[in-house]
Amino acid sequence: MHSHCRPRPVSILLFVLALQGGAGVADDKSATLRANGQTTSATQRVLFARPALDKGSGHRTTVKSGDTAYPVVVVQGTPYQMGYHLGGLTRDEIQRFVPPVLEGIAKSLDVTQSELQEVWSRTAAFADDRVEQELAGLADGAGLPLAMLQALHAVPLLMPYSCSSIAAWGQATEDGHLYQTRNLDWSLEIGAHEFPV
Repeated sequence: MHSHCRPRPVSILLFVLALQGGAGVADDKSATLRANGQTTSATQRVLFARPALDKGSGHRTTVKSGDTAYPVVVVQGTPYQMGYHLGGLTRDEIQRFVPPVLEGIAKSLDVTQSELQEVWSRTAAFADDRVEQELAGLADGAGLPLAMLQALHAVPLLMPYSCSSIAAWGQATEDGHLYQTRNLDWSLEIGAHEFPV
């Protein structure tokens, strides 16, 4: 097993509180993606037409536990709006983290970013449209190409990670809102622990 695939004792905690405000689901893109086999730039422009950013909000805060403070980003709105605000509020971290990590992972997997994009394109037809909308907002807010974020999101489809996640909403929470947390069991060489938001 490659060193980047082994579970590590150190996990990175990503904690995002997402308060969904409205359906915000765009036209179904699944049939188009399946018909094309993959997403072209022209198709992406049509499928991910950016909505007006007239609503939604977000802010950064910290949660303290003893001597440790954990950064938290809280966003609200449609999937695109939440992604846009998350991207804007974490722009510096995303721009410093994503490009070198994507390059390093592609090299360690011996795949090109184009091949990662192909993996994303083949599986995106089966993903909820809200995921694509949030990624489009994240790309716009962070100032990175959408294809780069899609390629990074294809990585877990190729690697045997041991990550864990949990989400609760509705009657499972005191206020009915969605709360989600996920730990990433990535190797320390990737450097994700330097970006705990």
